[in-house]
Amino acid sequence: MRLLSSLQNRVFVATALLAVLPIGVALHFVSTRVTREGEEQLRRGLVEAANIVEQQHSSRRETLTEMARIVADLPKLKAAMADRHPPTVEPVAMDYRSQVRADLLLVTDAGGGVLAALGASACWAPSAWASPSTTPWPISSRG
Repeated sequence: MRLLSSLQNRVFVATALLAVLPIGVALHFVSTRVTREGEEQLRRGLVEAANIVEQQHSSRRETLTEMARIVADLPKLKAAMADRHPPTVEPVAMDYRSQVRADLLLVTDAGGGVLAALGASACWAPSAWASPSTTPWPISSRG
């Protein structure tokens, strides 16, 4: 091997290794440390964002539930629901849906039977619910 045959070549290789090896180790250490800290900071940011989204979702759900309870307690709607006749309930429900600017308004009787479903797609249509036990999120007036 001609590379290490002379003393000058050996000294050069040793000197080059002494210069390059510490730099390589330092770069590896710094790169590993920066990567680890970056991933940890990203993880903390994602957890914080998930908490904020959960708080927003919870707040929105509470607001919508409260609004639904308020609308359910309105005398005009209660009177329309008294006879459990969907054609009677629907115009009142349409009026309240426009007032609260709801995308979906579902009016059920005390047993969970659908009296009006407005703004619903085909899967939300009253015919999709064969029994009151399959209606999602029943909200009735408290009184």
